[in-house]
Amino acid sequence: MCCLLRKHPCIAWSGVSKRIPVLLFCAEVVVSKDVAIRSVGEKYNLAFKIVRTESRLVRGLLVNHGFHEVEL
Repeated sequence: MCCLLRKHPCIAWSGVSKRIPVLLFCAEVVVSKDVAIRSVGEKYNLAFKIVRTESRLVRGLLVNHGFHEVEL
């Protein structure tokens, strides 16, 4: 099931006591620009760094989920 349909978008809880967050990425977010999904990365101040490669697809997915890219 895509995270667009979940109660809390893009976060599932794992582990015995359901305390381990697992991020779920949806390809649909690239075209939908859903604010609820974008807020996940922004709310938790999540960042990424891509080193020694150019991956527009991965970068676009992370940015559309609210992550921001950090510099070295």
